[in-house]
Amino acid sequence: MKKILFGISILMFSLPAVVGAGTDAPVITSGPVADPVTFNTDTGSQLVTIEFSATDSGSGVCVRADGCSFPSIARVEDSVYIEEDIVRVSGDAQNGVYQVPLTFAQYSNINQSTYADNDLNIYDKNGNRTRVPISSILDNVGSATDNATPIIVRVNSIIPGAVRSATERVVDVSLDIIDDVSGICADEDSGCNRSAALAVSDPDDILEDLGVSFDIVSFSRESGDKLSGTYSLKYHVPLATPKGSYEVFLEVLDNVGNYTNYDFIASQQLIVGDPLVDTTVDNVVHRFYSANYGSHFYTISAAEANALITNDPNWSYEGQAYEASPQIISEQNPVYRFYSQNYRSHFFTMSESEKDFLIANDPNWSYEGVAYYTYTQPANDRKALYRFYSALYQSHFYTTSESERDSLIAYDQNWIYEGIAWYVNK
Repeated sequence: MKKILFGISILMFSLPAVVGAGTDAPVITSGPVADPVTFNTDTGSQLVTIEFSATDSGSGVCVRADGCSFPSIARVEDSVYIEEDIVRVSGDAQNGVYQVPLTFAQYSNINQSTYADNDLNIYDKNGNRTRVPISSILDNVGSATDNATPIIVRVNSIIPGAVRSATERVVDVSLDIIDDVSGICADEDSGCNRSAALAVSDPDDILEDLGVSFDIVSFSRESGDKLSGTYSLKYHVPLATPKGSYEVFLEVLDNVGNYTNYDFIASQQLIVGDPLVDTTVDNVVHRFYSANYGSHFYTISAAEANALITNDPNWSYEGQAYEASPQIISEQNPVYRFYSQNYRSHFFTMSESEKDFLIANDPNWSYEGVAYYTYTQPANDRKALYRFYSALYQSHFYTTSESERDSLIAYDQNWIYEGIAWYVNK
C-alpha cells in the first residue's frame, strides 16, 4: 500500500501545559452568542460572528496577536473543515471581549448534522484550555445541500511531466472540472476555506524523512465558470527532492468542501532528476518520438536532447539510437539536416544531390546544416541504418534494428522502405 505525503494539511493543536505553570483555565463570563442568530445558506455564503467574554487571572488568554505559543482557535466540522483564530476586540488578556468570524459557503450542511467538534478552544498563555461547544448556537435555517463531489473530467497535461533544473521547479497541470451544485472553489473565489490540495506517493518515507512536501502555488480558473471550467493548478517541487519518479495525486474542492479524494484519474507521473543525457558524451545520436506529430527526431547534441526532455512534452525520449561523430574523421561524410515547419518533422540525408535539390526546389524544407558525420560504405565493424518514408505523416524514419525494419515492412503499410541510408559503428 502506498504511503501518501500530503502537500496541504489541516493544523491540529496538541498543546501540553507548561510544567510548573498555573493550571486554571480561562473562564467564560458571557456568551458565546452568534450574529446573526439565524442564517440561511440556501441564499449564498454566510458570515457568522461568534462573540464571548473571558477572564484569566493567571497568565491571561492567548490570541495569536500576543505572540504566545497557544493561540485560541474556533473549529467547525459540520461542513467543510473551518479553523479560524479567535481575536481580542477589547479589554486585555486578563479580562477581554473576543470574536471569531466564520464563513459558511452556500449549501453548507451546518445544523443538518451535528458533531461535538464544533467548538471554541480558548487557551491561556500557559497552555491551559477551556473548550466551549458552539453547535447549538449555529442556527442554519437553510435546507438545500450539496453532497456531490466534483468530477475531474480530464487532465490535459501530457504525462509524464519532468522537473530537472534548479530554475524549473513549478509544474503547471491543466484540468477540466465540473461540479453540479455549489461549484469549484478556486483561488479567486470569495468565501472559500480551501481550494485544492495534492499528495505525493512516498512508499519508503523518503520525502517525509527529508521534510519535503510539494506545495501548491496557485489554483485558478482559466476559462468557463465554477460549474464547468478549465483550471490551472501549479505546484512547487523543492530542490531537496531526490531524483526519481513520483506519483502526484490532485484534489479539488467545491464551495462546501466536497472533494475528489485524490482520485487516481487525476494522478500525474512526475520525473525529478538530472538530465537524462550525459553531456560529457558527444558521439551518441539520441532518438525521440512525438505522438502528436507522428514523427521521430534524432540529435547528436546532448544540450538539444536535454532541452527537449526538460521543456517540450510533445517529445518522448526513446534512448540512444546509434553512434556518430560531431566532427569529421577518416572515411566519414556529413549527414545533412532539414526541418519543415509545415510537417513538424526533420529530414536527414547523406546525398549531396538530395540536399541540393531540396534547397533549390522545396520551400517546405529549411536547411539546418550538418547534423553529424558517419560512413557511406559498409565494413566489418559497422552496421546499416535503414530509411523509411510515410506520405501520411510526411516524415522519414531511421533505424539500425533489423527486427524493427522487418516489422514495419511486414505490418505497417504507412511506411515505405527506402533502403540503406548510411552505416554506423556497431
